Amino acid sequence: MEDSKLAELLTKACPRPSFLATTDGGPCLALSVHVLMVEAGFVLLTSEANTSSRNSKPDSKYMPQKDWNGLYLDQWIFEYTKPGKARKFTVHLSLQAASKRMFIHCSEEANPANTCVLGLQLDNYVPEPARLKTNSWEGAVLNAGKMKGLLTEYIITPLLQNAEDQHMPPEEEQEAQAAAAAGAGRGGMVGGGWAGWLTNNQAYVVAGVAAAAVAVLVVAHRSSALSRR
Repeated sequence: MEDSKLAELLTKACPRPSFLATTDGGPCLALSVHVLMVEAGFVLLTSEANTSSRNSKPDSKYMPQKDWNGLYLDQWIFEYTKPGKARKFTVHLSLQAASKRMFIHCSEEANPANTCVLGLQLDNYVPEPARLKTNSWEGAVLNAGKMKGLLTEYIITPLLQNAEDQHMPPEEEQEAQAAAAAGAGRGGMVGGGWAGWLTNNQAYVVAGVAAAAVAVLVVAHRSSALSRR
């Protein structure tokens, strides 16, 4: 990815870097990681209050939630979904002030084993914080290709490989669960009680009887063979 392309994506997320009111570059690097996650197909989770205003603007998918910056000291948190995956993902970025190293911690909900961590040196990507006072993202964040490559290799690829797939849309899954619960409550889909169960499981009963008959024949054959030794 060219630096100009990253600048274009950042402009869609925040029109001017000066809006971030920062002197250390931490929020700019955090926002860069966010737009690269969105570019990779992740969908930001937002509150219902923000949904209508976001949908009315072009390229609004790159816009972070309203309280993304400043809520925590040197920390930024984004939550995403990913089409085809069952659970949400949380990206937690933390800047170490002394070393100027940004740690990116990404995890899948309800799956503590699926956790990925990456460290980026702030100076390598935002070398001139003075540029953040301007009205253009051009030249504000550098080495976009390297950043995207590291993020893809150490965060996005392993995270998605180990994430649980979504087997069906949530609406269909809820309908299937409701139908199953209703069937269990009636004792079977046809009739009810023993008769309903027998009707619904007729194929399994027939298969069981056939398997039992085969087992009897096998035992009789083995007994006959042993008697001839």
